[in-house]
Amino acid sequence: MARKAVIRDDEILLAAREVFLESGPTATTAEVARRAGVSEGTLFKRYVTKKELIIAAMKMREEASWQQGLPARVGVGELDLQLADLMAELIAFFRMMAPRLALMSSCHIRIEEFFGAHREPPPVTGIRSLARYLAAEQQLGRLGPCDVEIVARVLLGASIQYAMHESHGVNAWLPMPQETFIRGTVALVLQGVASTGSEQR
Repeated sequence: MARKAVIRDDEILLAAREVFLESGPTATTAEVARRAGVSEGTLFKRYVTKKELIIAAMKMREEASWQQGLPARVGVGELDLQLADLMAELIAFFRMMAPRLALMSSCHIRIEEFFGAHREPPPVTGIRSLARYLAAEQQLGRLGPCDVEIVARVLLGASIQYAMHESHGVNAWLPMPQETFIRGTVALVLQGVASTGSEQR
């Protein structure tokens, strides 16, 4: 069967992502070219260095799906259930991102190289988006007085930690069901907010 005359960039990047996630930073551009069905020369015409290829292959969407759904959550249902559902989405997202983040770290790729030096990186956008959602819940009286950015960082940090520990095998040594972890984290956060609010009154 004849090879396609034109290989799109997204086909090359998909092949590169698969190869680098399977084999790590020691994977060669020759392996990527074979998987993509192109010559190594074609690869380097589009991506000048291996590092540039890795960065392009590992880039995430501009906005994670969990962020897009935040406005629709405001004022809906019980807040603890909304936060629990949101944490489940966050853990799923960071579970998908964990191997990419580990690869970037092992390749010594700095955050500004990955996201660009002249724009707000997605981790910052994520904190801001979650803080805005929490502030909206606060305005409705569903969340007590607190620093919403701190609460956002706690929820994001806990979700990242659970996903990364799962990725690195820590959860196998110290198992905790995801549902238990989420329920406990949300309860702890909301109790802390309620406690802070009572001190301020």
